[in-house]
Amino acid sequence: MNKSFFILCVYVIFISMACESSVVFTDSNPPSVPLINEIPNKYHGLYMCQSDSSLIRVQRYNILLESQNTLITSVNTIVESEHCSIVDGGLYLPDLSEVIPFEYINDDSIKAQVYYLDTLYSFEVGEEAKYYKGQLFLNTKDVEGHWDTWVIKASEDGNLEFSSLSIPPNKELVESLTDDYSTRKIRDKRIQYILSPTLIEFDEILSRDFELECEILIPISVESYYPSNNELNYLLLHLNQLI
Repeated sequence: MNKSFFILCVYVIFISMACESSVVFTDSNPPSVPLINEIPNKYHGLYMCQSDSSLIRVQRYNILLESQNTLITSVNTIVESEHCSIVDGGLYLPDLSEVIPFEYINDDSIKAQVYYLDTLYSFEVGEEAKYYKGQLFLNTKDVEGHWDTWVIKASEDGNLEFSSLSIPPNKELVESLTDDYSTRKIRDKRIQYILSPTLIEFDEILSRDFELECEILIPISVESYYPSNNELNYLLLHLNQLI
């Protein structure tokens, strides 16, 4: 998974993949439910994030994030940056493999349209998916070998609800959910709870509606979506990600 996250609709959800969660699991969720090796057809499609109009493509073997943003900055900022530069009349950004054209707003400021395509989920090693009770569960393993879980629910209006399963790090609450847990100290002297719930206990966790930032994904008709030239060029350069 590409972890160069951007200021996009799922930033808060997926940035936690790079951080140490306060509550994690010993196994991917739901426990004892078999893995699936592709995303069910009911979720496939092009969606717009309700929060900022970024695009999410849900496909058979991956979930992609597309966004086009206007970048306005000063030339001095670019020159002083260790990672960005002006090359061949364009703007080079470290997260992209191409030089982005830009225009001068004034003598010291420039503006560029930046198109991003990021893979959010693709069944890589350390990524497991399960389907249970009409919900899609996406699990990612952290560097310690523990699991975080994200849930995608399809609502009756065709929207998708995309949220992180996040349990507050409270000892009494954790003990009310399962007796099978351990703890360890992580950054900032925080305590991390490592849960090993049974399927029945996991059902109770789901019933509590623990969520971290629920993002609503609104379906878009493919026929009504016309990508810009920048998007078309980028899609051609990265066509292998769309297969």
